[in-house]
Amino acid sequence: MGGKVKRSTIKYKKKIGKEKLRAKLTGGGARKKGGGRYGSGGGSRKGGKVEREELAQEEKGRKAMGVDEFLDQDFEESEGGEGDSESLSDLSSLSSLSDDSEVDVSDGEGEASPMVLGFAKNNPRTAFKSEEQLHESVREDANKVKNTLLKNLEKETRTHKEALEALKEKDPEFYKYLQESESNLLEFGPDEDAGPEDSDSDSSEEYEDRGEAKRLGKDRKKIILIDDGAITTWCTAALTKGSLGAVKNVLKAYRVGCHYGDDDDETNQISVRLSDSNVFNQLMLFVLKNVDTIFRRLLQIESGQKETEKAMQSKKWTKVEPLVKSYLGNTLHLVSNVTEPGLAAYVYQRLRASVDLFTKFPVLSKKLLKLALKSFGSDIGNVKVDKTARIQSVLLVRSLALSQDTLLDESYRGLYRTYQSAAKFASQQNISSIRFMQDCLVEVFCMKPDSMYKHVFNFVKEVALFVRNSLIYKTQEHYYRVYSWEVICSLDLLESLISKHGSGEKDVLQPMLYPLVQVMMMTVTLVPSSRYLPLRFHVLKSILRLSKKTSVFIPLSSLIIDALNFSELSKKPQGVGNHFNFMGTLKVPKDVLKTTSFQEQWVSQTVLLLAEHCSQWSHHIAFPELFLPLGIKVKGYMKSDSLAKKFKAQLAQFLEAGQIAAESMLQKRQVATFSPKDAQKIELFINEDMKKGASPMDKFYQATLKQVMKQDKMSSSSDVLLAGDRMRVSNKLANAKDVPEYSGAILDKEKRKRSKAPRDSRLEGTEEVHNDEDRVEDFEMSDSESEE
Repeated sequence: MGGKVKRSTIKYKKKIGKEKLRAKLTGGGARKKGGGRYGSGGGSRKGGKVEREELAQEEKGRKAMGVDEFLDQDFEESEGGEGDSESLSDLSSLSSLSDDSEVDVSDGEGEASPMVLGFAKNNPRTAFKSEEQLHESVREDANKVKNTLLKNLEKETRTHKEALEALKEKDPEFYKYLQESESNLLEFGPDEDAGPEDSDSDSSEEYEDRGEAKRLGKDRKKIILIDDGAITTWCTAALTKGSLGAVKNVLKAYRVGCHYGDDDDETNQISVRLSDSNVFNQLMLFVLKNVDTIFRRLLQIESGQKETEKAMQSKKWTKVEPLVKSYLGNTLHLVSNVTEPGLAAYVYQRLRASVDLFTKFPVLSKKLLKLALKSFGSDIGNVKVDKTARIQSVLLVRSLALSQDTLLDESYRGLYRTYQSAAKFASQQNISSIRFMQDCLVEVFCMKPDSMYKHVFNFVKEVALFVRNSLIYKTQEHYYRVYSWEVICSLDLLESLISKHGSGEKDVLQPMLYPLVQVMMMTVTLVPSSRYLPLRFHVLKSILRLSKKTSVFIPLSSLIIDALNFSELSKKPQGVGNHFNFMGTLKVPKDVLKTTSFQEQWVSQTVLLLAEHCSQWSHHIAFPELFLPLGIKVKGYMKSDSLAKKFKAQLAQFLEAGQIAAESMLQKRQVATFSPKDAQKIELFINEDMKKGASPMDKFYQATLKQVMKQDKMSSSSDVLLAGDRMRVSNKLANAKDVPEYSGAILDKEKRKRSKAPRDSRLEGTEEVHNDEDRVEDFEMSDSESEE
């Protein structure tokens, strides 16, 4: 209750004060006692309201007084009564109001009549001064502000001079350079010759103009051009004397060179510029070539990783660390914008020399690793990049992985993902670059065999999941996911890694041999389509290489010979066609699949893979058991009508070579004195047989390989200029009988004449061959002279 009474009292006092102020301003005198709400002089509440309405109507007719009219009044000669004197005395209390303030003179119910009072802030005497006195007061205030700003400027100038004196003592070489080349930068400050009259005569407008000019001049930084002489002086002092100040100056200029060509927003903040391109070349070559030597001289490092670690823990490292960080950061900016492979290779090579100094900068080291990986997987198919930037970038990744254990796993994963990304776009033009990248990955992964097992395990598991999903869901999308260059190249890489570090029983990758072989064999049989014959041959060759390098027998004869089961071989070919290049191709077009040329290559590749597989084990003591089921299957193909005569001739030659090799091994086994359980004696027997020379199957494989390579070379297309027009000439064989192996010329003619049964008639059809039980006696591989 008491709080409400107190607030109502305050409102009443405010209202009374407003009415009193209004009465004084309008000249109506003070309010009479008893005329209020609680007065004793009579008059009801209604009378007071009528009085306020009359006053409000009177003020509506009165014109609001402006500032000029108010200042023009003569306040000293007052002719009014007591009310005027009181109003004049009370005006002094309004002088504390700020400029453009408004005073509400309404009675609370009528309309407000604002009056703008143009009094000077916190200066009540200003309202009673003349116009000249007012201008003089303003001028004095402006001079005071000016003097204060000049004092601040002198203080800043004095502080800057002291900083330059400190620079002179700390880096005398740079200060001397400033005196010689940019002496005007050292001469600044207010004009000492200007007198006090000149300084006092400036008006406020002139001072504002000077302030604006000063602000604009501050935004425009003075640019220092570094010429050839300065670069030569700094480089000589840094290399010969080991001056820390010279090294700092060189790296400052090197930063400018690395950021050359950036946007203006960045270059505006640089106060140092290189004068011309010659200075740029001189500086960049000097830093990239000699900065590692300079750093090691400052740290007193001779050689070895241990000395580098000790130097990084000494007090000298605190001074050299900012320089190394500046060099690494600016070089990263440089190499990220380099497009020339040769220049990028040189930068990577020089960074690799200082890679042990970057161990204290893990963030910058990761950025360097990402740039090297990006360069390693860029521009696939360019031979120039393979010999320059690609090989230097992978060597840099290897050095980073060796110097920092934290980057080892990231380097392995990054190289594998980069290789996969590049393999997605494999083709006949860039397959050489893909294989080069594969060899590089094998070398990098093998630097620490113990740490790569988990990565190889994850890679094999990833491919196995792709194959399993395709077997479960059996959708076109999952099939395409497996039958892609990304997966095929991954299998090739894994085969190379396991072949190198999985051949022995104690090798780290030996447990991954069986899972990889299972994945590769499932990949071959995933889609039994003749259009994917190139993919089948590619994976089978990888398995054969794995079997040969690890000396592990892998049963591949059935997978190889199943390539002859497709129906296209039993149908009549549609056209001759051109030579088909299996390299860089996974799928055959439908129109090419039914041509004579492709079917010849088809059978030749199948026989070649069979010969290679049998040649690997032709010296083994169990070769007769290996060849027996394969020979029976080959005889079945020769008796059927699904193959043409010329294809049966190739199989007959393979069968003859295998039978001769098996009979030879059976004769050697008969004179053996050890049992099958003596593993050491069996291994000794195999080694002795290999030393005796090539087996009949080895000879057949070498002859078939030469014949296939010769046919590929003859059948390759070439561009010939004839009569001014370019014609595409295909050097394919028009007739299959022209090939020596199809006509039986691969067999020795002299031995054939001595044989009772004519050899030519047996190769012409299948009836004669069947009567003789597919045995070809007196087999001998032809040499180059007989082939001609």
